[in-house]
Amino acid sequence: MRKQITLSGEIKSTTKEINVMGTGLEGYISIPFYDLETAFGKPIRHEGDCKVNVEWHIVTPYGPATIYDWKLPEGVHYEENHTWNVGGRDSRVVELIEKALRIPSFA
Repeated sequence: MRKQITLSGEIKSTTKEINVMGTGLEGYISIPFYDLETAFGKPIRHEGDCKVNVEWHIVTPYGPATIYDWKLPEGVHYEENHTWNVGGRDSRVVELIEKALRIPSFA
C-alpha cells in the first residue's frame, strides 16, 4: 500500500487514484530507487513485458505528475536504476519534484 506524504508542502503521493491520462515526458531526475521509495512509498508495479516496470503518481499544483522507468536496458533491474522519467502536463513538475527531493537538476 502506498503512503500519503507531503514534501515541501507542495507535492504529495497518494493512495487515491488520480487521472494521469494525457501526461507526457517533461524531463528527467537522477536519484536511486530506494530514495524515491522512501519519499513516495511503494511504487505501482507493472508485470510482464512492459515499457514501464514501476511508477509513482504525484499530485502537484501544476497537475498530476508521474515518475517512472522507461525501457531499461536488458539485465538492469529497476531497483538499480538512477535515471527516471518525469511525466506531467506542465514542465514545471520536474523542477518542483527536484526541489522537493532536494536533488540537483539533471542536465
